Amino acid sequence: MTRQLALRATTILTMAILTTSAGGLMASAQESTVPGSVGQRLTQTSTDLMPAIRTPATTARAYVAFGDSFAANPEIPLQMIGLLNRECVQSPQGYPERVGREAFEGDYANYTCNNATLSGTAGRGVIDMIHQAQANGDLGADTRLVTLGAGGADDWNPQLGGLPDFGAVFGGQNVTQAAWTARMTPVLEALRAAAPQARVMFIGYPEIDDGRGGVCVLNISDGPGGSSDTNLPVAVPVRIGELLDTINRHAAGNEQLGYEFVDTDVPGTGTCADPSRQWVRAVVDLPGAGDGLRMPVHPSALGERGMADLIISRL
Repeated sequence: MTRQLALRATTILTMAILTTSAGGLMASAQESTVPGSVGQRLTQTSTDLMPAIRTPATTARAYVAFGDSFAANPEIPLQMIGLLNRECVQSPQGYPERVGREAFEGDYANYTCNNATLSGTAGRGVIDMIHQAQANGDLGADTRLVTLGAGGADDWNPQLGGLPDFGAVFGGQNVTQAAWTARMTPVLEALRAAAPQARVMFIGYPEIDDGRGGVCVLNISDGPGGSSDTNLPVAVPVRIGELLDTINRHAAGNEQLGYEFVDTDVPGTGTCADPSRQWVRAVVDLPGAGDGLRMPVHPSALGERGMADLIISRL
């Protein structure tokens, strides 16, 4: 593939991710309000959305989830509802929902949101969500588990002035050891202050590429459960997988900061895999896994199930 075609494919893939990452750029500079816990209203001018404030709980939830679109992962119709109502929405099949229902008998709160970031500059900050969960009474001394999955939507590239590029241009080269520590440390401090007894797990990103840097724009197969020899992946060389791999590497190598790393990068399950093994959707899957209209380059229902199982196996 020529350099020009590769750049065009990268642009298409990046725009596909941007346009289906709910909230962020589409809501830029628009003022919105969400209900307050005592009849007040919270004014919001961020480029992202927040979970609604509610009446504080009397006892904190046993499990609280934070994270970006890989954790929230709303199906596209649900995402559109979230945009219209200016609120964070989450898939009922997402791994936070599955873990909360299956391992904690429904005693959980899901604060995941598309475009959530560690730094709080490119999108709504996880620290803001931690403070909101604490104010709502969902996060506290009784919380036993917190999961966090973020970093992919952060503004690692300083040349973009606070905007994310999802690794499309510079890959993971700006995700250095120093940068990772600087972004994770205040998040973990906020979590420890709010929920001192909680076990914190950082949920890594699943595999998205084909093992050679290619992400599938088009993946044609003979349908769910089809054999791999009839699968026709059309991969393009982009650097999004490099970004997520770099985040995973730093997350795995820095557990001393105060979290456990959960590796969800299972070889052979990325965008180019057959639907029977595909944990992350391509931009276009024909005919697809039959699991609804989902965001491109985000977890499939099979991936959500697999990620939840990996977390539950650690409890």
